[in-house]
Amino acid sequence: QYDDQDRIKEIVDNVEIWINPLANPDGIYRNDNSTIVGATRGNGNNVDLNRNFPDPDDGLHPDGREYQEETLIFMDFAEREQFNLSSNFHGGVEVFNYPWDTFSELPADVEWWICMGRMYADTVHVHAPSGYFNFLDNGVTNGYEWYEVRGGRQDYMIYNFGGREFTLELSDQKVLNASELVDNWEYNYRSLINFLAEANNGLRGVITDSESGEPIEAEVFIENHDELNSQVYSKMPYGSYYRFLASGSYIFTYRAEDYKDQSISLDIEKGQQLIQDVQLVPRSVSSQDVIESRFKLWSDEQSIYIILDVQMLDPSITIYDLSGKEIYSKSINTETTVVNKPDVLTDGVYVAVIESQNYRGSQKIFL
Repeated sequence: QYDDQDRIKEIVDNVEIWINPLANPDGIYRNDNSTIVGATRGNGNNVDLNRNFPDPDDGLHPDGREYQEETLIFMDFAEREQFNLSSNFHGGVEVFNYPWDTFSELPADVEWWICMGRMYADTVHVHAPSGYFNFLDNGVTNGYEWYEVRGGRQDYMIYNFGGREFTLELSDQKVLNASELVDNWEYNYRSLINFLAEANNGLRGVITDSESGEPIEAEVFIENHDELNSQVYSKMPYGSYYRFLASGSYIFTYRAEDYKDQSISLDIEKGQQLIQDVQLVPRSVSSQDVIESRFKLWSDEQSIYIILDVQMLDPSITIYDLSGKEIYSKSINTETTVVNKPDVLTDGVYVAVIESQNYRGSQKIFL
């Protein structure tokens, strides 16, 4: 459909798509290389490959078996490619399974995951007969709540590489009859395209050195949100990063070794793309040379004091609490400004964002 549908063209033109049709050939072609009759879950060594990965909660060998050749190949492949978005297909039931499988805690991005699951399942329900894909919560489940998995690929990919992977169970039958494949494709393909299209959404950008302009590897961390390795990292050689999130206001901190941290407050809208390139300042650079010197900010019991660079165009100050909620906003029209401390600001730590037509910067403020 590349030549007929703009959405398909946009996905193919902008997303690097990998398809692995078969991860366990020894188990599938157990008895004869020409037929899948007698297929087994285990490989040729009777090892279940989807319990054979390092587990973030249960250690390196949760199944008590050595890593299989198939596992090692995929681990090397995943580390090399650093996928941002992926899925792992199975049969046996019909459900969209989101992480974690090994932790009882819900993932930091649980709202995004549930949204993706509902989008997948609800789209399937429009195009499938009644009764299809309605297992557990009408087609969506948290993995651990369903049953604990140790050594699965899904959690390995998310925890170790910062990707977002879900497990998709496509059919109550372990092996569909060939005559049913076309119908099942019809039920699911729109949902799969929706998932691929998500790769073009979310927050993304390039992180570079402010002095040289060269890309750097850096951590992108959301204050009071990220946990259990949910933060992401820019990938070399381009310094690009990608983060999928539910709608909301977030404070992102960009940090790298030998560079000064930079925090930015951004509003994210699910299903939309937001590009935020970042230049990190080397620690060796004098504080007089960095962009943060374009404003100074401090406070006492009654007032907030702001000294601005006169070159700013229509500047304003917005104050957020540490959860990312906007507390206060005011336009600024003088070089030096004193703002009466708003009554809504109780004692604590906040993030103040100074923004103008030609600048955006942030700083923590202690009240």
